[in-house]
Amino acid sequence: MNGKICGSAGNACADAEICVAGVCVDISSDPLNCGSVGTACADAEICVAGLGERTWLLAILKGQLGIKYTALSISAYYFTLTLAKDVSHTLRTPCEQHVWDTLALHMKTSLKIIRQDMDGLSKHTKADVFRQTHVLGGIVQLLIFETIMARGGDWNMHLTAALALFNDIFETHGTKDGQHDLGAVLGAMGQDWPFFGGVQLGFSVWTADQASFQFFTAFLVFADIISSVPLKSPPQLQSYHISLIADRHPLSPNSGDKPQGICMQDYVGCPGWVLITLGEVARLESLEHSAESIQRADIAEGLRN
Repeated sequence: MNGKICGSAGNACADAEICVAGVCVDISSDPLNCGSVGTACADAEICVAGLGERTWLLAILKGQLGIKYTALSISAYYFTLTLAKDVSHTLRTPCEQHVWDTLALHMKTSLKIIRQDMDGLSKHTKADVFRQTHVLGGIVQLLIFETIMARGGDWNMHLTAALALFNDIFETHGTKDGQHDLGAVLGAMGQDWPFFGGVQLGFSVWTADQASFQFFTAFLVFADIISSVPLKSPPQLQSYHISLIADRHPLSPNSGDKPQGICMQDYVGCPGWVLITLGEVARLESLEHSAESIQRADIAEGLRN
């Protein structure tokens, strides 16, 4: 990878390179012989094929500043924990204060960029799936930071905003039979791969934008379900779980079909069917809470009469 800017932000890449999220990536080695489907690449190469690769992380961090500065803030936060691990005093040392100031600066920069991106999104047509998914990624990454920091109630506001934009993306680019069609959105974000022309790979070669959207989708579904439990309300995406979550049933050894959607266990470590069960528990809790509220209201009305 040479880090040269490409695509709409710059020049075209060389013949042995592809443009991934605005950054030229070297694919001079055979992608079929690396990562989860073969041997490792050389030091100057990266693997762009295979379902389990994470090269999109570097591409997204280099290409999307809102996510970059939020990630730097998370790194600074963990550095402060390391500095304070063996310290008994309560006052911050100059080094600790510098790291906290750096964290605050990065977060301020990230919030400013995300606000600018959201303002830009409202001024442009909704047809630009890349602009929408980039803004979504920035909001979700901010949500991840707030989860790590356990910061107040801002997470609920940002979760609501992320879910609204998430639904808007599917309404514009991927709705089928009243369900969110993840494949349609990923298809709208796809690009031609001349390097693999005529080759039957047997697996998907995701671009950085496609891979990151799947990651942020998984986290958003996860956050929506987990937050619904303390809020005693059904998950806002519950009606779309059938199309968004692939592992919504325990694995069957005789099942050869590959369901559509995200395999939640690959992203958050918890099987999708477990998360769906938690969401159903939250829905039942909300019904019970609503029934109790109605019952209390009826009793109060009866007492007044």
